[in-house]
Amino acid sequence: MPFHFLAGANLLHFIRLLYKNKLSISLLSLFRIISSLSLIILMAPFSLLEGLLFKKNIEQTEIETAVFIIGHPRSGTTYLHYLLSKDSQFTFCSIVQCFFPNTFKLFGWLPKIFFKISLPEKRHMDDLRLSYDAAFEEEFALGNQIEQSMACGYYFPKKLKHYFTKGVLLKEQADKSNWQKHWSFYLKKIAWLNKRNKLVVKSPYNICRTDAILEKFPNAKFIHIYRDPLAVYASSKKLLEKILPEMALQNWTNETIEAFVLSSYKDTMQTFLDAKGNIPKGQLVELSYSDLVSNPSEQIEKIYNDLNINGLSESVEKIEMEIDSYSTYKASKYHLSKKVEEELKEKWRFIYEAYNF
Repeated sequence: MPFHFLAGANLLHFIRLLYKNKLSISLLSLFRIISSLSLIILMAPFSLLEGLLFKKNIEQTEIETAVFIIGHPRSGTTYLHYLLSKDSQFTFCSIVQCFFPNTFKLFGWLPKIFFKISLPEKRHMDDLRLSYDAAFEEEFALGNQIEQSMACGYYFPKKLKHYFTKGVLLKEQADKSNWQKHWSFYLKKIAWLNKRNKLVVKSPYNICRTDAILEKFPNAKFIHIYRDPLAVYASSKKLLEKILPEMALQNWTNETIEAFVLSSYKDTMQTFLDAKGNIPKGQLVELSYSDLVSNPSEQIEKIYNDLNINGLSESVEKIEMEIDSYSTYKASKYHLSKKVEEELKEKWRFIYEAYNF
C-alpha cells in the first residue's frame, strides 16, 4: 500500500507510540513514519472537526443486537465474518473505517480511492478475497487510537507480549476501562454511520474480552469458532511472517514469533475457558472450523437457531452465493515434525481435552 496502517491514527497517539518504542532505523521504516505523519497532520483538523460535529449523535446511538465472532487468530473467523456480513440486517466495519476511524465520516472517500487502487485482490496469509468495502476487524481501528490493541504489537513486534497483555488480556482496570470506552464508541459510530443498530463484529482477540464486552453489552451474542491447535500454530506463525514485513516499524526475529505464538495461544484459550461460564445461557454458540468448512450452510443455520437470531430466510440467498464463491478455495496445508506435534500436544493438553480434538 502507498502508506502505513498508522497513517489513519490520532496524532497524539502516533507520537506517543513512537516515543515509547525504539524504532529500527532503515529507509523503509523512515518512509513509513514520515509518510504516515504527513497524512496524520494533514487530516488532524478534520479529525477534530468530525469529533465536534458528530460525537453527541454517536454517543446517543443505541445498539439493539451485537453479534461477536471470536476465536484465536487463524481459526476461521474471517471466513465466517464474510458469510454473516451478507445478512443485510447487520452492519459491520469496513477496511476503510478500520484504518481511518477518526475521519471516515467526512473523508472516507479519500482512503477509499487509495484502497481501490492499492489493495491486493487476496490476503497474503490465506488467499481469501480482499476489497476496500469488505468486512474487517475493529482491532486495527483501536490500534489507531489507543495502546489497548494487538495491532500495536504488530507495529512494534519487540513488544508483542507487552501489547498482548495490555490490549488483549486487559489485566489492569485502567487498560480495560480505556479499551471499553473507545471500543464501544467506535461500534456506535459504525452503527450510526451505516444507519443500522444490529452489528456483526469480528476481532479474534475479543475471545479474551468476553467479560469486558458483557459489561458494555449484557445481551451480546458470541460465536466461538475453534480449530485444531496444530493448524493454528502453523498458520499463526505464517500470519506473523506475512504481516510483520508490511506493518512493523522494528526488527524482529523468528524466535520472537515462535515464542509469542506458543505463549499467546495458551493464554488466549485459558482466558476464554476461565470466562466462558460467565456468558449467559443462549448467548454463546461454538463450532469447529472443520464443520464450518465442510458444511457452512448447516453451521450458519445452527448459529441463527442457537442464538435466536431472526431473518436468515431473507438473506440466505446472499449467504449461499458467498459460500459458493469459495467452492474451489483450498486452505493451506501444514506439515509439522512428529516431535513438534508431540511437544505442542503436551503444552496445550487442556485445549485438546476441552474440545475433544
